[in-house]
Amino acid sequence: MFNIYEYNYVFGYVLFLSFFAILFVLFSKKISSLIDPLVMQLIWFSSILAFLVLYSIQEGLSLLLVLFIGSFIFFIFMVKKLYMPIKTRNYILNFDLFNKRKKILFFTYLLSVIILMYAQKNFFTFAFHHQIRYWFLYRFKSLHKGNQLSKLLDTGIIPIFYYFSFLFLFILRDRRIIILFFLLIYMFIRIFSGGRGALLDLLFSIGTFIYFYYPYFNKTFIKKINYFSAFFIPVSILLAIIVSKMFDAKHQSLKQGAIMIFNRIMASADGVYYYSKYNGLTHIKSGFMPYILSIFGIYLKHIFYFKNQDVGVQLLQLVYGRHINLGMGPNYIITLQIMVFGYYFTPFYIIFLAYFSSKLRNFIPNKNSIATQIIGFFLVSEAFVLPLDLELAIFRLVCFFIIFIFIFYPILKLRL
Repeated sequence: MFNIYEYNYVFGYVLFLSFFAILFVLFSKKISSLIDPLVMQLIWFSSILAFLVLYSIQEGLSLLLVLFIGSFIFFIFMVKKLYMPIKTRNYILNFDLFNKRKKILFFTYLLSVIILMYAQKNFFTFAFHHQIRYWFLYRFKSLHKGNQLSKLLDTGIIPIFYYFSFLFLFILRDRRIIILFFLLIYMFIRIFSGGRGALLDLLFSIGTFIYFYYPYFNKTFIKKINYFSAFFIPVSILLAIIVSKMFDAKHQSLKQGAIMIFNRIMASADGVYYYSKYNGLTHIKSGFMPYILSIFGIYLKHIFYFKNQDVGVQLLQLVYGRHINLGMGPNYIITLQIMVFGYYFTPFYIIFLAYFSSKLRNFIPNKNSIATQIIGFFLVSEAFVLPLDLELAIFRLVCFFIIFIFIFYPILKLRL
């Protein structure tokens, strides 16, 4: 399996920090705060580039690695061109729209809380039958088995729950005690169920909201957020280390938890590593239909009753040399997407994905429609997920719109 410590990891992390510093400077005019989701995107860009360079130095440069590195740099160049500078994000917040509909908005918020808590019912059952030290293993175990409805609800409701929470906290500034109470409850559940990145996810979701409504927030508020972030990002990383330690509390120290987290930072490139090392070019099918199945096969196989495995699982089977029954594998990052789609079309694919990602990132909602603002908040976060894991991005998209269209949109259309 992927282990950065099999390589010169010190040099790897020097590369990672160097790439991140360079990219942060290059994208500085497009970043709204330290917890802008673009910052997280730059972290993953840096980690993937660092590993590709490290792997090329230690294992030898090949044409495949040249393609991976070149395509990744080209994608970064394209989004750098297409993402709008933060100062040009002109959006006038219609405060009266929210203020007049405060009651219905609070009702929809409470509904999002109910759905969110219902989606955690499998964890509650697990927690009731296990000691606290085993709670942290829940997410690992739920990867292998779990209620599909709960996964759909949990994935789809989170951005809606976050949007309404931040709306009441930062815009309406109403019922803050209730909002904070449920946020803390949810963080407690996420952390104790093994969610290593729970606090980081919350922070960057706040950053998404700030970016989305950037013209509304003054410079003093942004500075406070940056000071707040400078403290809580290290706390979030420390929390992730502690949770990682709890995965095997009998044998692991904090140092070993830290090793797991630092390995995870570089592991965004694990799929590329497996593809290169285990000759994915020969074993993984490419073309239009394999590409379509790599994205939608998980849904189509339940409709047309055929067997299909995602690209990540196929790569793990190359690693193990046998059939495995897993629901997920390595991230379906842009370089793997290119190889499955067909590397002859690399420039066109990168331009298309960069353009589509920028459309999501730059999305300006209709100021007179609450529905489009909730959708817009979600789409901004999707811009980061598309190049990192396309299969996950599609799953998030499906879950969100099923819940939003069939539950929340009809309620928001009510005139109460």
